[in-house]
Amino acid sequence: YSGIWYPKAMVHNGSVPSHKIPSKVFPVMVTALEGGDLEAMVTFWKEGQCHEFKAVMKKTDEPGKYTTFHGERFVYIIELPVKDHYVFYCKDRRHGKFGMGKLIARSAKENPEAMEEFKKFVKRQGLREENIFVPELN
Repeated sequence: YSGIWYPKAMVHNGSVPSHKIPSKVFPVMVTALEGGDLEAMVTFWKEGQCHEFKAVMKKTDEPGKYTTFHGERFVYIIELPVKDHYVFYCKDRRHGKFGMGKLIARSAKENPEAMEEFKKFVKRQGLREENIFVPELN
């Protein structure tokens, strides 16, 4: 998973206030660490400011499943049938509640087929299409 990834669309569970939804996003840099862990450098624009944070995702015994934020959240990485497109999404560890999901790809180019697959993922999670948003990519 190492390299640069481009966020294409995001979805939330409906409980995220509009002022917390990023209007602009930036490419995500993922680095493979020893033992199969991953590090993601995420930059986003919120409330007129650029914010950056680094998250380490610790590998679990389940393929594509990681823990992050000191074990508070599970992060899942799902490969889509569309080449080089994945969904990264997180769930709260204690309550199992879906938090936020992202359609990401190796290329910044729009891909309607990938967006359709993302919408199918959203429905399978029991989420509403109205909660999908496409932030501006910088």
